[in-house]
Parts: sequence; C-alpha cells; structure tokens
Amino acid sequence: MKPVIRNMLIMSLLALILILVLPGENSYILTICFLVGYSVVIAVDSSAGTGKPDLRGLISLAAISLKFVVAAAVAVIWFRVLKNSNTAGLLLFFVVYLSFTITALFLILRNLKTKP
Repeated sequence: MKPVIRNMLIMSLLALILILVLPGENSYILTICFLVGYSVVIAVDSSAGTGKPDLRGLISLAAISLKFVVAAAVAVIWFRVLKNSNTAGLLLFFVVYLSFTITALFLILRNLKTKP
C-alpha cells in the first residue's frame, strides 16, 4: 500500500473515532475541518519521498509549517465564526487539535526515518 493512502486511512480512522466518541453538536464539523486540513499536510509530506532525497527535510519542515497554518485557520473558524468560546467548545477544540497533531507528527517523523 502506498504511504499516502496508508496515512490518509490512518487520519480518516482517527476522524471517525473522534466523531463517534466526542459529544457535542458541532464536534463533527471541527473534526472534518481538521481532517481536510491535515490530509493536505500529510499529502505534502508524503510527496517528499517521491522527489530528491536531499529535499526531504525541507519538505517536512514545510508540512509542519502548513500544519500550524491549518490549525490557526480552524481555530479562527471554530472560535470566531461558529462562536464556540465556552469551556466545552475550548476543551473539544484542544482534544481534537492534540489528537490530529500527535498523529500527523508521528506520520511526518516516520516519513523522515525511512530511507529512499
């Protein structure tokens, strides 16, 4: 199985688990936003294995930077547009953010460890 497809399946499985487990009326919106954004990050990072091996570190750094931008954009949407500034909304955001961030960083680090 290609690494891109495997990584997307891992992220989709994480999103499905979060949607089923987390309470709240807007938890699925937050999870889908993170899934779409972090799928782009994983796709960018997975493209590092197909190009020149000496650019893998730079592409991984770009993927981590893109991860930060995606998380900031989702935070603006979650807190400003959807107005979820209560304690439950804040906790929900950080649970979903940390779960996707830890998963994405493990996938990026695994991609850096593999030799071309």
